[in-house]
Amino acid sequence: MRWSILLLAVASLMGGCHSNPPGPANRNVWYDARWPYVLVQADLYDIVAYDTGAGAERWRYRREQPPPPPFGEFPVPTVLCRPEWTSSHNIVLRYSDGIHVVTAETGELLWTKDLEFQGSCPTATLDSGIVVILDNGRRLQKLGGDGRALWHHDFGEAGFSVAQPVVLEPSGDTLVRTVKFLLNISPDGHRNWVAETTGQPVSSE
Repeated sequence: MRWSILLLAVASLMGGCHSNPPGPANRNVWYDARWPYVLVQADLYDIVAYDTGAGAERWRYRREQPPPPPFGEFPVPTVLCRPEWTSSHNIVLRYSDGIHVVTAETGELLWTKDLEFQGSCPTATLDSGIVVILDNGRRLQKLGGDGRALWHHDFGEAGFSVAQPVVLEPSGDTLVRTVKFLLNISPDGHRNWVAETTGQPVSSE
């Protein structure tokens, strides 16, 4: 119980990870109108897709169970965030130790990426990639549809992120909220503008 409470508290401090707390007493359910099924966190490892019409199981993704962690570290990697659906019909699962991407049709694993726990929930981009906050909220990284790191953007004096990044349509720009500023970052990683949270533009790059 202590670990579940700690995971929830840290995730809320990171911002953006809007999900129910993991653990036996609180099973997560996620739905996206683009797909005729719901995703259910069956346990700490299994993600199951159930047909919304008949309730039949369509597929199940079970990640490999990792070895026991060293004393003082999080005991098990579990899903921290609401899954993201990408434009290439894949699903992004954010575990406490990294990202797993599976196909939306069958749940087949496509690729994984080890990431630090002190990162945000990922956001799908318009070109089938994802953006995620890393380095204790001080850097935005974009991953391609195959998991390769494409670029990163350091926030510098703008401070650290306090929310999940937001991708705009149709531009593909990413909005990042820090404690005092709102940053607009282009699809290729350049900063378009930064504004104080009052909404007044103060600089651009």
